Amino acid sequence: MNYNLFKSINQWAGHHPFLDGLMVGVTNNALLIYAVVLVLIWVFGKDQYKQTVVYATITGVLGLLINFVIGHIYFESRPFVTHKVNLLLTHAADASFPSDHTTGAFALAVAVLFVHLSSQCFVPRLTFLDFIFHK
Repeated sequence: MNYNLFKSINQWAGHHPFLDGLMVGVTNNALLIYAVVLVLIWVFGKDQYKQTVVYATITGVLGLLINFVIGHIYFESRPFVTHKVNLLLTHAADASFPSDHTTGAFALAVAVLFVHLSSQCFVPRLTFLDFIFHK
């Protein structure tokens, strides 16, 4: 399934210059984009938004630490290592799972959920972060 999903996306690589450039740009700059957005929120945002930045930083660091551990326990080869694919960028042949880009996006989403959902919501919040910030 992993490779079939990859093929359905990768078949478009190299055929659409605008999309290729967009994907390369996002891939190369995702971490910088996250950082700039968080700094802008911190500088120009209200207190509640600043709390989002704190949560995003904590969840991002925790997520990357968990990625590091999982990457050393379970190794999933990147598709270009085991298959012929259309590469737009060169990349190290390290583990493809878990994805740092996905972890960063998920960490930001979790931070927004923590801060902006009311306590009456039925969406569970992570207890350890709740304990740290709401003693």
